[in-house]
Amino acid sequence: MPGADISTSVVYEGFFPRGSIPQDITDSTPDPSSWPAPKAFFAAPTCPPRQFFKDHVFVINTTLCGDLGNPTYGPAGCPGTCAEQVANPANFDGSVQPILVPSTFF
Repeated sequence: MPGADISTSVVYEGFFPRGSIPQDITDSTPDPSSWPAPKAFFAAPTCPPRQFFKDHVFVINTTLCGDLGNPTYGPAGCPGTCAEQVANPANFDGSVQPILVPSTFF
């Protein structure tokens, strides 16, 4: 699960695998000092992040036949092409992809 903490002087971005989400995040009381090393950390003591980091939109891209899918699909022995399989709605009957909601804390 991606998570971000935007305070008065720092932007901290982390990622927590399912089952490893810190309790303070699930309690909506973030404490970045207890988190593992961040994926991104921007100290901004002279530039108030809360003034410039706002109105975020999370985009979840599920490109199935992108840079990784197309080159690996044929050699894996799958039928047809990746694009043909993705275009067939029957291939998605019963498919469910659980996604935890990304969190941002200000």
